[in-house]
Amino acid sequence: MPTVLHLIRHGRSRPEPAVNPAHWRLHDDAAAGLTPLRESGVLPPNPFWCSSSEPKAMATAAALAGGADIQVIDALREQDRPTHWYDDAEEFEATVARAMTEPDRPAEPGWEPAARTTERVLAAVHRLVEIIPAGPSGVQRDLALAGHGTAGTLLIAAITGTPPDL
Repeated sequence: MPTVLHLIRHGRSRPEPAVNPAHWRLHDDAAAGLTPLRESGVLPPNPFWCSSSEPKAMATAAALAGGADIQVIDALREQDRPTHWYDDAEEFEATVARAMTEPDRPAEPGWEPAARTTERVLAAVHRLVEIIPAGPSGVQRDLALAGHGTAGTLLIAAITGTPPDL
């Protein structure tokens, strides 16, 4: 049976305007939002847990994994972006949309091109699928990946062969 990929976007983050988003942590109330998911029965019972190296993704995985080991994979990180605070959410959303419609170019100075993000994350997932250790009785395990919104959207588009769903 093939591995099933479970993509989990990190919990609510605590934005800090002067800090690069890659270093943001989870909001104080994020755990309350993750508890229903952990208790829902939607997550697989014994997945191979992986997380991006960003604090908010690692904390999300830890909150959901129930003490299971978590492999931290730097290549699963969010699209690289400089520290820049968007006072206007619409401006940020327009920049992300531009990143996806012009994937070979940085949407803003210092942004990683979306095509590069896609290549990085997709390659990491392919490597992970190849190395997932078998579960009890040699059964293939699912892959639970705690990651990010933009990188996850680009990954889904690459896997399905469809345009990114904004």
